[in-house]
Amino acid sequence: MLFVIAAAVHAYRTKQSHGRYYNVPLEFRIPTIERAKNRVWNPNDRRLFNPNIFGVGWTLNLHEAARRLNIIEEPADSSV
Repeated sequence: MLFVIAAAVHAYRTKQSHGRYYNVPLEFRIPTIERAKNRVWNPNDRRLFNPNIFGVGWTLNLHEAARRLNIIEEPADSSV
């Protein structure tokens, strides 16, 4: 909790609405539907954890988690 408060104070003092604080992502912009979709279900991103939609920390990319658990299949590569 102290880290979240310190990150919020840092964001306020530096007038940053998003970025990093000690290499932890912070996001204090008003959430949008597009940003939420892009962070929670992003088939174009192979990262398992994306920056949070709002606040400090990370959000789980559910598409990548499902792909790694073999719940969904990779699309067939038609260029071969």
